[in-house]
Amino acid sequence: MFVQTVPLKSICCLIFNDLQVNIGNFVGGEDWFVKYKANWKRIFDQKWTAWANDCKKEGLRHSLELNFKLEQFPMLPERPWAGLWGTGLPYRYELTSGFLYWYFKDVFPSYELTLKTLMLEADFVKKENRVEFTDAFNTLVQVSIDLANFARRISVSGDIGMLLTKLRDEKLRTLQGSQKAESLVRSAESDMASIIVHFGDASRVIELVLSGVFLEKKDPRYDGLSNFNHIQGKDNESFKHKLTDVRNSLANVLALIKELEPIDTPSLITK
Repeated sequence: MFVQTVPLKSICCLIFNDLQVNIGNFVGGEDWFVKYKANWKRIFDQKWTAWANDCKKEGLRHSLELNFKLEQFPMLPERPWAGLWGTGLPYRYELTSGFLYWYFKDVFPSYELTLKTLMLEADFVKKENRVEFTDAFNTLVQVSIDLANFARRISVSGDIGMLLTKLRDEKLRTLQGSQKAESLVRSAESDMASIIVHFGDASRVIELVLSGVFLEKKDPRYDGLSNFNHIQGKDNESFKHKLTDVRNSLANVLALIKELEPIDTPSLITK
């Protein structure tokens, strides 16, 4: 009587906000308790994972406040996937991309001149270190450009943002519209994943080069400078302090990204 009188499929369409929801055939009820326990275990595991991730994020917020004077993780200026059809679509790098965008927009420009000065004036004992440092520095500059371009693409006037906004304004969620929106968000994730990889690679190279510059000898492939005590003349001490600040800042960003990326779950985060 229950199966015949209660419109379960229609209820599920409402619950999952999906007209195309597929209900599997239920044959017999003898093993209902086994399925009941298995489903509750799955739900518990999901909640446990979410709680553990929230704990890790809270720890990272302390690092964020200590190293970057921020109380909360900054978000991207526009997130067109968040308002789609009321519930929004998950985007894999909410916190990671928001933080990197903020860093390269508000912090990195103040360090760029110091790195450029080292690139132009330093006399590397090992010439190949100059090549590696130059490539890594240029990669960081390109990361900054790519992040700005990414923000433009997801804005209301960009190709991704414009299409997602159009789909959002259509109100009705169709199968074709869902597939198109999913494809656009996955494309944005792919672009951001590439940016994160390039930043990580460049930051690691710069750390290795600077470990040689400061004569820490972490890696025999990297050596010091023959003119380290003369760069910028009378402002040499100030330059060294700035270079140390740049090094620490990039190291803190890389450490934060490494911890944040694995737990940056595709949950819909609102400002």
